[in-house]
Amino acid sequence: MQDTGEALIAHRARGFSADPIDAYLEYWAVMQAIFVQQDAICELHYAFTGNKDGQRLFRGLPNWNKLRDLRNLTVGHPTNKGAGMNMVLRVSIPRQPMTYDHIDYVVWAPDGKFHKSMNLGHLLDDYDDEAGAKMKDMLEMLMVQLKTTCKK
Repeated sequence: MQDTGEALIAHRARGFSADPIDAYLEYWAVMQAIFVQQDAICELHYAFTGNKDGQRLFRGLPNWNKLRDLRNLTVGHPTNKGAGMNMVLRVSIPRQPMTYDHIDYVVWAPDGKFHKSMNLGHLLDDYDDEAGAKMKDMLEMLMVQLKTTCKK
């Protein structure tokens, strides 16, 4: 979690490359780092609770899931998202300047082509609030476990 957190903080301070191809790769890296960080938080939760289904437990966090879904849509398998289901989505991110405030992408769905944009910085801030609250909850669990262990 520390590695991904520090990498995300450093990249956000620097911003995306002015070269659209480099920015595209950086976007993929940022989204993957968030995914890895979320998985690490779930593993930490498992270490404290023994509950292996952390992703299910975190489904109630809307901003956590917005980022996870956005990663799956734009970075996961964007060439054929939803294959085998009724809805097939294809996604592309045009070569463009990117900032944390604005990234455009295109979604092709059976009912048409949709141009969308995201404010990744805002999404990250909202996610950070939720993830931070979960981390605080886990710290409190650790404190209880330590008190219980120290009393023995």
